[in-house]
Amino acid sequence: MIKILEDSEYLLIKLYSDEEREILSQIENELKKPPAEYELDVLWEYDLKIGGIGAYSMPANPIHNPFPCGIARTIFRPLQYARAQMDIEDINKRPRYIIHDVGLHFEGLAKYILKRKSKLGSVRNRKATLGKALHYLHKTEVIEDDLFESCKRIIDIYNISKHEVNQDLNKNRTFSPMDAIIFYLTIRKIGNILLEPYLEELFQEIGTDLNRISISRENMYC
Repeated sequence: MIKILEDSEYLLIKLYSDEEREILSQIENELKKPPAEYELDVLWEYDLKIGGIGAYSMPANPIHNPFPCGIARTIFRPLQYARAQMDIEDINKRPRYIIHDVGLHFEGLAKYILKRKSKLGSVRNRKATLGKALHYLHKTEVIEDDLFESCKRIIDIYNISKHEVNQDLNKNRTFSPMDAIIFYLTIRKIGNILLEPYLEELFQEIGTDLNRISISRENMYC
């Protein structure tokens, strides 16, 4: 595999089976092709198997917006932007932006759960960073100790994506495309685990906008 961040390596070892790592190897091999030729069908097929609302379920072109407003836009619209940067643009030039968009999705998801768990005011919840939200969910035992170790790696990767800007295309980049892929799939897996107790309530809030996407409920909490 292309050299990836230590945090990505930790997530890969901690959260992925041999079979899943083989899928990631297939994706990596596909990305060795020229940008105009690579296809990410294997990625989206695996994303479908994870279940729930993922980038696989939304149009790659963000002009076609299934979630124009409300909580669905806050939580899931960033995943559509991430898909656009994988499928429409060249993922090799966009890993930081993909990680940032996926991090925004996870931040929105964490704040949604925090709002339902916390006695703090909703205004304070809205201002919470991803790190603060996840630490609170760990403190209140929504996130177990073992899973929180992975969440800390996610926080570190996301924070780097927010602060690094590299305009020179000839310089080495902090993130590889596989960092972005691992980050995306990791958050999809963890996000489903965290959303499980709140999913029906969330779907009720989203309402008829769910009809604009095609989602899988199979293996939703794997």
